[in-house]
Amino acid sequence: MPSSHIVELSIRIAQNTTKVHDFLVSRNLPGPSFDENAPQTLLPPDTDPDIVLAHRAVIDDCRELRMLMLGPREHVMSYQANDLVSQKAITQFRLAHAVPIGGETTFADLAANTGLGPTHIRKLLRHAIAHKIFREPRPGVVAHSAASRALAEDAELHNWVEYATHELWLAAYHTPDAMQKFPGSGEPNETGFAVANNTDKSLFAFFSDHPDRLARFAAVMRFVTKRPELGPELVVDAFPWASLPEGGTVVDVGGSHGLVCFELARRFPQLHFVVQDLDEPVVRHAETQKPAEIAGRVSFMVHDFFEPQPVRDADVYFLRAVLHNWSDTYAVKILRALIPALKPGSRIVVNDVVVPEPGSMSDAQDLRTRTSDMTQVILQNAGDRELADWMALFKAADERFLFRGASPMQGSTRLWVLVVEWDGA
Repeated sequence: MPSSHIVELSIRIAQNTTKVHDFLVSRNLPGPSFDENAPQTLLPPDTDPDIVLAHRAVIDDCRELRMLMLGPREHVMSYQANDLVSQKAITQFRLAHAVPIGGETTFADLAANTGLGPTHIRKLLRHAIAHKIFREPRPGVVAHSAASRALAEDAELHNWVEYATHELWLAAYHTPDAMQKFPGSGEPNETGFAVANNTDKSLFAFFSDHPDRLARFAAVMRFVTKRPELGPELVVDAFPWASLPEGGTVVDVGGSHGLVCFELARRFPQLHFVVQDLDEPVVRHAETQKPAEIAGRVSFMVHDFFEPQPVRDADVYFLRAVLHNWSDTYAVKILRALIPALKPGSRIVVNDVVVPEPGSMSDAQDLRTRTSDMTQVILQNAGDRELADWMALFKAADERFLFRGASPMQGSTRLWVLVVEWDGA
C-alpha cells in the first residue's frame, strides 16, 4: 500500500500557502513574483509569527515533497555541479550592473562591454535566466528580474554572492582533499580554504594579506549578522544582567563593533562594558560610533583572545559566536586565556549555536544546521557543538569551570546562552 505521506504534504502545503496568500491580501501586499519591480522579500518585518511559520513550512514541505517525488536515484542526480557558474560570472564581471534598471540591453552589447565572447555571454545569462536571474523579453535582449535588480542595487547581496562563489564554493570543493591530506586535523590552516588558496595560513591570516578579500569578508559578516535571529536586542533578555552588582563590568570578548554592548548599556545603566577585538581598524571605527548617551560606559580595546585576558575581575566575560569558529583545541586555549583574569564567581556567558541531537529536528532544520556546521569545517576546521560537546569543552579547559546551565535564546532558532562560573581561587 503506497504511503499517504505525499498527499499529507501536499495538503499541508496548500493549507499553509492559503494562509500566506490570505495574509498578503489582508494587508494589500503584492504576491510572489520575479518581475523587475517586485518586492525583494515576500513578508514584511512585522508579519504575524504564525504566518512566518506557515511560510517556512511551505518552503520546507515543498523541498521534502520534491525529494520524495524524485525518488532516491533522481534525488542524488539532482545535485548540479554548475549551479553557481552563472552567479560567479555575474559578480565577477558585474553583469547585473551592466543592465540598465528599467531598461534593456543585448547579449551582443554585454559581450562588447565586458570583453567576453558573445556565445559565452549568451550561455551564462540564459543559465542565470533559468534560475530567475535576469529576463529575456525578446530573443537576444536582456532585462532585469527582481533577483538581478537586487544584485545591481544591493551591495550587501552582491558581496554575499561574490563571497559564496569566489570563496566558499572553491573551498568546499577542496575540503575532501584537505581531509585526506590532514586526517582528523583541527588546525585552521589545514582546511579546504587553505588548499583552495595554496596557502599554509588560516583564513584570517590569509585575508590579512589580501585587504580586498578581507573587506568583502567583513562586509558579508555584517550582512549575515543583520538577520533578525541574530539581533543584539535579543541578548537583553537572554541573561539576568540586572542581577549584576552596581558598577559591574562585562567584557565582550571578540565583540567587533560592540552592537551587543551598546544595547545592553542602554538597558542597564549600572553596568560598564569593555569590547575587545583583534582588528585595530574595527576598534578605531567602533570607538567613533558609540552613542553619546552611553559613551562613558562602553570602551574598546585591541586584544587577541588567545593571549591572557588583560581586564581582571570582571563579573561577566561574554563570547558571542566566537567559539564555533574554532576547533576544540583552540576553543580550549581561548577559555584558558581568561583564567588569569577571573575572580571567584566570575561567569563566562557564551552566546553560540547548540546543535540539537540527531533525530530531534525536522529534515529541513537538520539540513540548515548541517550546512552551517560544514561551512565552519570548510573554512576553519571548526564547527557547531551539541550540548554535551559544550560541557566537555568547558571541563577540558579547566575543572574549575562549573557549568551552570544552558537555554535557547528567545527569538533565535539556533543560538543558545550557556553559563559557566569560575570556581577557582
